[in-house]
Amino acid sequence: MLPFAVTLPLAPLDAPVDTVDGSIQHTLSATAAVHGFRERWGPWRIRWDERNATPAALIGPAVPLEEAEGLVVDIARLAGVDPADLERGGTRTAGARSGTHWRLLHDGVPVQDAGIDVFALNGRIHYVRAELHRVRLTESTRGHERIAILATERGYAYVPVTVDDTGDAVFLRDRAGRAVRTYTRTLDLDMGVRARDPLGPDVTVPVAYMPVQDATASAVTDALGTHGLTPPLDVTFDGPEVRLIDPTGTPLSVSGVDDEHLGDADLDIGARTVAHHALEARRWLADVEPGHNWLSFVTTAVPGYWASGCNAQFSNGSIRFAEGVPGYCNPTNEYADIVQHEFGHGVHAAGLIGGTFAVDVSEGSADYVGATNTGDPVVGRDLYGVGAPLREIATNRVYPDDFTGSVHDDGRIWSSLLWDLRTDWDALYPDGVHRTDALLVTTLRYGPAFPDMTEAVLAADDDDGDLSNGTPHDCDLVARLDAHGIGSGGMGLVVFDHVPLGPQGSGLAGYPVDFALVQATPGCSTFDPDSAVVHWTADGADLPLAPTRTGSDYTASIPPVPVGTTVSYWITWDHPNGAEIRVPASGAWSFQVGDAAPIWCDDFEAGLSWPHGAGLPGETPDPGWVDQFEVGTPAGDFPNPPLPWGGTQILATRLDGPYAHSNHQHARTPPVDLDVQGAATLLRLEAHRFASFESHAWDQATVTALPAGVALWENPDDDLFDPAWVPFTVDLRDQAGGTVELAFTLASDVGVAFGGWNLDDVCVVSLADPESHYAVTDLVASDGPGPVTVTWTNPFVVPLAETVLVRNTTVPTGPSDGEVLEMDASPTPGAPRTFVADNPGVLYYAVFPSDGAGTRPPAVEGASADLGGGLADTADTAVPPLPTADTGGDADTDTDADSDTDADTDSDADTDSDADTDADSDADADSDADSDTDTDADADSDADSDTDTPGGTDDTGEPRKCGCHTGVSPVLLPGLLALLAVRRRPRW
Repeated sequence: MLPFAVTLPLAPLDAPVDTVDGSIQHTLSATAAVHGFRERWGPWRIRWDERNATPAALIGPAVPLEEAEGLVVDIARLAGVDPADLERGGTRTAGARSGTHWRLLHDGVPVQDAGIDVFALNGRIHYVRAELHRVRLTESTRGHERIAILATERGYAYVPVTVDDTGDAVFLRDRAGRAVRTYTRTLDLDMGVRARDPLGPDVTVPVAYMPVQDATASAVTDALGTHGLTPPLDVTFDGPEVRLIDPTGTPLSVSGVDDEHLGDADLDIGARTVAHHALEARRWLADVEPGHNWLSFVTTAVPGYWASGCNAQFSNGSIRFAEGVPGYCNPTNEYADIVQHEFGHGVHAAGLIGGTFAVDVSEGSADYVGATNTGDPVVGRDLYGVGAPLREIATNRVYPDDFTGSVHDDGRIWSSLLWDLRTDWDALYPDGVHRTDALLVTTLRYGPAFPDMTEAVLAADDDDGDLSNGTPHDCDLVARLDAHGIGSGGMGLVVFDHVPLGPQGSGLAGYPVDFALVQATPGCSTFDPDSAVVHWTADGADLPLAPTRTGSDYTASIPPVPVGTTVSYWITWDHPNGAEIRVPASGAWSFQVGDAAPIWCDDFEAGLSWPHGAGLPGETPDPGWVDQFEVGTPAGDFPNPPLPWGGTQILATRLDGPYAHSNHQHARTPPVDLDVQGAATLLRLEAHRFASFESHAWDQATVTALPAGVALWENPDDDLFDPAWVPFTVDLRDQAGGTVELAFTLASDVGVAFGGWNLDDVCVVSLADPESHYAVTDLVASDGPGPVTVTWTNPFVVPLAETVLVRNTTVPTGPSDGEVLEMDASPTPGAPRTFVADNPGVLYYAVFPSDGAGTRPPAVEGASADLGGGLADTADTAVPPLPTADTGGDADTDTDADSDTDADTDSDADTDSDADTDADSDADADSDADSDTDTDADADSDADSDTDTPGGTDDTGEPRKCGCHTGVSPVLLPGLLALLAVRRRPRW
């Protein structure tokens, strides 16, 4: 018997390979939690169970075996499983290889077949296989029970069961006594029948390693059958390596053998064949792996287990054979490769250091063991008659094309790969057959099912305990696995590492998308590293970016977009099979741009203050519905997160289990006032979420705005599983302007129930300092003479509902304070603007942007407002001429902005100490106390001490270059008087 029970699930069996969608696989790895895992442990490649979003297989750079506990804890957290629910078991070794098992418990009882196997070579962890489940039960378990895992169309179901162990069968029965799953300790060769008798010659071989006895002594024959006793002999087929028994368990024996040959008269040829070829199979295994566990057990065989039948069987450490059916099939106990096939099951079962005993893998492996020992890919040749064998493994078979649902047929997907490899390696290497046989035996130690073949084969080929540096034959093996449909598929041997971007600040020059694409087998091209593209969009148009690559690290910068914009992006690259890998698998990652300020927040540390109850908002609850929403510390076992996002408490539909079946419930925030500045630009719900819901077709989860009843978010059509706390945002801009309650709802059906809502740090935010976001900072108005050119840059923000350009004699206070020069009802955010206006004189120009919902910053001189304009000089008559260009030389030390450009004759060498700091330095019609004597016709009494006279020279002493005006139109006079009242030193 084997040192541990081997139980194998009976039909219905799952398909050998669950669909592995490369895009989904890499999407599941694109989380902050996985990035943190890789920062601690290196670029480990994770293949996920797509049914429940838990890690299924991990390969990567070496980790010291003494760090196994920490690695297991982190893998459990990636799966959303409480590490405290993993119980460490024993370690099995095979030479330098070892496997340590942690079994998964739920509520203190084992989850059937679930846990983690950590595999190491030379003390270095290189492969981890996991079967992890976030068990969902509505009832408590009982101490004698186990949890059965049942695959469903949409995931897994979990049932408390008791184990009914009767003979070769094991039944897992639910509380009603129904067998929900059945296991067996036997492996049968299921055969059809054809009417033929055994064919082929009888050969003479030694009776090796069997006890013999004569009249006075006993001995055990050696490899050549030598014994040294004197006939007649009693031969008992109960040797130290092979033991033949009848169906009652009694060893087969022959008495009174008076010659050196056992023939038909002594013992059935089938028994003799079994004894010999079972021993030959042992010799083969001892050559391939001398220390294999299976060699430490006596091979027990029952040559005549069925007196009539077409079957053979491996049953928990023994092999059994049928004696054939005349006219239907030959005896299975007369076929060397069938005997060795059954022995091959023992190689598999006894050699496990972890993993599972997959029936289809075992059948394919056993076929290969028989074929490699005979050198013939036809197994059970002529079993059904001439030209009608049991099976052949030379024809290449591929999943899923050749998948039939029969474990014997499906096993040929694996055995045909092995035979093909054996053929090629035999031609390539002097020991090619031995290499292939050794690869098989070592691969089986990892207990792979078909989905695990890539990782198990690479681990078997590994020679140093570090899969990140490749293996001796990795490229060849990966290509063959993919060709047979049991390789890594579209996922490839690629590690994708990326943390999706969250909200981005307002003033950034771009939004860097950093990611890594690391090949798990560096020497093999499993994808084109230069085919990676970052795609982004803000308006629906796909805008591809070619990232910069440094080794396996990539970066691309999404150009800046207006504040308030939602940006979506995704990443693609090419796989050699022609497929394009797209991450995320559907939709895109999204983020909003803009600095946010909280309007309202709740971290639940003060308890549950939200209204909540059974039924959806506005719905009359059914009497059977329940309200499960509660605030507290998560229970730490899925479907709850292991820890809160922050603090000690969260809001959940249930803290210690899944949501109820056939139920409606909701919780809603207190009223939140959304009549705030910046709401039209950036108004959103922000939270951290650890949620799981069945597909929207079955269970409906929403975020709904009340009282309008508008659904702002719904769970997707696929099952949603958050593998960790993830950022959660909902756009609220359409709700701006009033008061709203945000309802988190859940309506479940009668079927599978998942984890539901788990929320922490829920906030409603708006644009921080909206006036600064909408402010113009670079408006410039040109000075005269000539038209006034006004330039500025529109605010880089959306919505930008309008911009209004006005001018006035003073800084305008708003878009209606002065003359409206332009109103742009569809301005382009961030666009440079130029407006050319007429020049009636020196005036203030200002631009007023708006979000259309009340946000309109005031004009600020030197930023969004500027003084511009001015006319050429005129002769001073009743109205003073407008200023002309002053070319400098003025030594005036007054702080007065006046550089009086009337038709004066002074050289502006004034040294007066005029203390006038007025913006108005012109003396027109004022009564300034300056002591100047102005001889202009102006009626001013400007305090400058210069003496102005019409004509003459300018401030440089040069003659005036323009004629002097001798009069002003009466129509312009009032305006000019007003302009002259505010003019200051021109800047041209």
